[in-house]
Amino acid sequence: DKYQEKISLALSRAKLTNLKANSILVTQCDRPLACTICSIWEPRMISNFDSSNPPGGSISASSLAIVAADCIITGRDKFSAEFNAVDLPPDDEEIFLGSDSYGQNLLGLMSKNPIVYANEMLRQSGSLPYYSRSMSETLVAILLSSKSTVVNSDTHGNKCSKCITYLQHRASSLSEVIDSLCCLSPKVSEALSLDELFLVPSLLRAIAELAFAVDDNASPLSCESTSTALKTLTSLTHENSVACNQIISSYCWKIPLPALSQDSTSSSQITGLDIVFSYLFKTLSVKQGSKSAHHKSNYDNTIFCLNILTNIVEMVPNPTKNIIETIVVNEGFFCDESNVKTPGLSWLAQWVVSKTSGFRNSVMKGSFGSKAETRSTIDVNELKAGEEDNLVTSGNGFVLLACLMIDDDIFPSRSIRDSILKELPIDKDGNSGGIQFMIKTLKAFCNFYHYSVGDLSVAVIAPVIKLITGLEKIDLEEAAVKVAVGSTNTEPSPLVW
Repeated sequence: DKYQEKISLALSRAKLTNLKANSILVTQCDRPLACTICSIWEPRMISNFDSSNPPGGSISASSLAIVAADCIITGRDKFSAEFNAVDLPPDDEEIFLGSDSYGQNLLGLMSKNPIVYANEMLRQSGSLPYYSRSMSETLVAILLSSKSTVVNSDTHGNKCSKCITYLQHRASSLSEVIDSLCCLSPKVSEALSLDELFLVPSLLRAIAELAFAVDDNASPLSCESTSTALKTLTSLTHENSVACNQIISSYCWKIPLPALSQDSTSSSQITGLDIVFSYLFKTLSVKQGSKSAHHKSNYDNTIFCLNILTNIVEMVPNPTKNIIETIVVNEGFFCDESNVKTPGLSWLAQWVVSKTSGFRNSVMKGSFGSKAETRSTIDVNELKAGEEDNLVTSGNGFVLLACLMIDDDIFPSRSIRDSILKELPIDKDGNSGGIQFMIKTLKAFCNFYHYSVGDLSVAVIAPVIKLITGLEKIDLEEAAVKVAVGSTNTEPSPLVW
């Protein structure tokens, strides 16, 4: 019929030659009986692909639409066998920021860059909320499918992995679209995060349920769905106070978490900060070897959590610092030792410092990344193979700690600063410790990032340099206080290595 002809034409133009690799293909179920839900949506799948496609595969019309949207938004047909990056003129930042300065030249400027034009039309069309609602509904469907309380004659009370797989692929594809949209401007991110769309609460609920409430929270599908939610939250919270304010809000969800703020404990409610901090703690509490199948996922999720927390501190510093300062981590949560509790800030600072053990001496001596050093004079703790992840992780961790330590116009961060400084190391001679350790690690992080990425690293390095300047100011203030009182630090001795 006419509908089938249009879909076939769209498929031929999309050139989907590697559907399975791109996670939008649904293959035939291995079990003789599918669940009752599969029997509803599976007949509506589109099959009979080109001979170059995997046999027995099918795709939904909505998945095809998501692929088309991704191609339009990014300007890249990454699902095509003939995928090549299109050379486009440099983007005008004013256009991305939605400034009115270009006025009458809007269409002329946009016509020179089809990506800018397509995305501006997308924003003006009012279709952005549909992406948020679609993602929210998909996450709710994943949560419902992940619970085994519903029993039917086909699944016998077991979860249908086919349904969950299809929904996870759909969530992953939508996450990529939302990530691309968020790169355009804060206005787009805010439009996607409106309260009435429930996207941010849905993402938080998915993380909390799949990580702490579902029986098989360690299953690959649960971990993949959680990682997708964290990735989307990372994009949404960047320079977006609308999303950040929803994360620091309280929710009446009865979900046990290993990290709770004082307000959450007294009110029997949890905040989005509690959820993200708890997931960070869970990820870091699971010991994985470097060759483990989960190592890459754990590393990515750690970076996502650190970036989300940093984004929130930057956008809504006063309430966020108030909450984080009162978070308490239950270190016995996963081994039924409920009385082992540690202040969240202290636990976080200790963990960040522990990631520097392989190159700590080189950082403190300032030798890391120095071109003047010869091979014979480089310290044995110079960055070794396999330590790159630790440097990136500790760098992101110190970025978060620096954001918490630096005063803003409203919130004085002295108490937070003291809690973090107690956990920072000094050398055996008592030199170059404390804040200087953070500064030198962040400089090493910037050097490594610039070496790895090149000129594109400016987007990451510039904000970090601003933080380094703030830390240097704090260091001078601390030194002036010590000179004024004529004494050394009287606080508990920091870690000495």
